[in-house]
Amino acid sequence: METLKTFIEDREGNFAMLASIVSVPILFAVGLSIDYANISRVKSELQQAIDSAALAVAREGDQITQAQANAIAANFMRENFHSPHDAPIVTISGSDVLVHANAVLPMNFGGLFGVPTTTISADATTTISYANYEIALAL
Repeated sequence: METLKTFIEDREGNFAMLASIVSVPILFAVGLSIDYANISRVKSELQQAIDSAALAVAREGDQITQAQANAIAANFMRENFHSPHDAPIVTISGSDVLVHANAVLPMNFGGLFGVPTTTISADATTTISYANYEIALAL
């Protein structure tokens, strides 16, 4: 009984015990922050690729077929976004062009929490412009 009382009252080495208890949640938090930063980076890259694909489709005007629009969007996605992704979905409604795409991103530390991958989505909408502009620079 005296040994137990001495053990409970002893304050030497308590930093090591506290550090070992707190280190696991800190490591999980660091891992999740790395995953979050990676998700944010890929989301930004996907959005930029979708924006360029929507502008490329809209640039062709209203006489474009659905197959041509899908091919242009897929080409711009392939050249501007290098992570694995689904084929972009192009919807042309009147003068509006909507492009949507998904990308599946593997998680570095999310697998420890039962989330091995995450799906990232992006949309872009643009309007076909029927006006032609001529710009000249006069010196």
